Amino acid sequence: MPKVSVGLGLTVQIGDENSREFARPSVEISDIDTEKDINSQITAATVAVMKIWDAESKLVYDKLVEVSDVEREGLLTKLTERIQELEKGLEKIKRMLKEVT
Repeated sequence: MPKVSVGLGLTVQIGDENSREFARPSVEISDIDTEKDINSQITAATVAVMKIWDAESKLVYDKLVEVSDVEREGLLTKLTERIQELEKGLEKIKRMLKEVT
């Protein structure tokens, strides 16, 4: 049974343009069994990722604000933009996987 994995990550500068402060949110879905329904596997993995994100995002966000020199509002805006980019990338991967099946 062939299996595939897919990952998506993005390094984000969280400080101002002259800072060297970065964060790298990433997500990976592993061991997708190509002989089973791929869409249901991706859906289950996405649900799990969102549960983890909901539980952990506030802790991560608070820590980033604590160690960053940017104000809370600016960081939230940048992270929101990057999360939206990651979500668009995930949707693209889903469409590509759907085309393969």
